[in-house]
Amino acid sequence: MPTRPFFFLFHLLLWGSTTAQPDAMPPEMVFVQGGTFEMGCTPEQTNCDSDESPVHEVTLTDFYIGKYEVTQAQWAAIVPEYSPNYDRGEGDTHPAYRISWYDAVTFCNRLSQQEGYTPAYYSDPGFTQVYDALDDGNGTVYWGPSANGYRLPTEAEWEYAARGGAQSGGYQFSGSDDINAVAWWDVNNDNSVLSQPAGTKAPNELGVYDMSGNVWEWCWDSYSSGYYAASPACAPLGPTGGSGRVQRGGSWLLSATFCRVAGRNISAPGSRISIYGFRLSRTP
Repeated sequence: MPTRPFFFLFHLLLWGSTTAQPDAMPPEMVFVQGGTFEMGCTPEQTNCDSDESPVHEVTLTDFYIGKYEVTQAQWAAIVPEYSPNYDRGEGDTHPAYRISWYDAVTFCNRLSQQEGYTPAYYSDPGFTQVYDALDDGNGTVYWGPSANGYRLPTEAEWEYAARGGAQSGGYQFSGSDDINAVAWWDVNNDNSVLSQPAGTKAPNELGVYDMSGNVWEWCWDSYSSGYYAASPACAPLGPTGGSGRVQRGGSWLLSATFCRVAGRNISAPGSRISIYGFRLSRTP
């Protein structure tokens, strides 16, 4: 496993009420206007790992991303049959954790169906069987190309949003060079060894919270340490194959290195660990 783990006038739109709480249903989403950015360990970054190079230009179209990490209240409302053991920070507004990648994509599909969107994930390449499986899953997951439902962000979407999209200030962490302003990590967590309620640190340039620290966030992509050298320039989806999935953002248990916007991590998609959570995305 790796050791790190022109100006837009309408740059920010909120989908839903601007007063929504982190545990509100449906989860509040922030509109991210597409653009081109430099992905990887750019010059402002320190403690770079080899899989964060080479820096490469990526262009993305518009997408939505969750204002907060998915919370325990939101999880319970959609997947009531799996109640994680929340012994590392319990409460409706705390992030849901001990969530596997398979758990996360199942949540996405169920919420999409509840809200009247086309589910993103399927059990078959013909996109006829909506994926619904927890824990270790049940084989290959296929992403429906025309879906407008909830999904996990791609790794490129995640990094672009964490950097602040078109409003990026070029920060080391998501929204600041001062990690304590924007993240819960091992030093400022008062040795509590606990997650913290979502949205209690400052947001980044897009108004998105906790993209550095609190819990690792699953992305759609499979992981390859050398993928950046071959990544497509437009809307990359990650390598084909591979047994691990990408995580981003670091956590309350880890050092600042892991919380950088360029930092990458890999884990088995069936892993349920107390620092593993997720954030939603959606295609307009």
